[in-house]
Amino acid sequence: MVGIKPGAGDEKRLLSGYSWNIFGACGDSGLGGMTTTTTISWTPPYNGPRAVTVFAVDTYGRQGEKAGQLEFMVNR
Repeated sequence: MVGIKPGAGDEKRLLSGYSWNIFGACGDSGLGGMTTTTTISWTPPYNGPRAVTVFAVDTYGRQGEKAGQLEFMVNR
């Protein structure tokens, strides 16, 4: 599970949610989507290095230009 919060300077923006994508060393996992909560829950299909990229989405559906990225290792 990955926790999400607005980036510095975005705390007072009207956000409708976050768009996200998870990818790894073996290529794009094909997982991505939109969440209106502050967490992303996901079950990895295989072990190895991964990264999740998250963009803020405003109330008009516009995705932010800057993303937050987290790299991590999956070991089941």
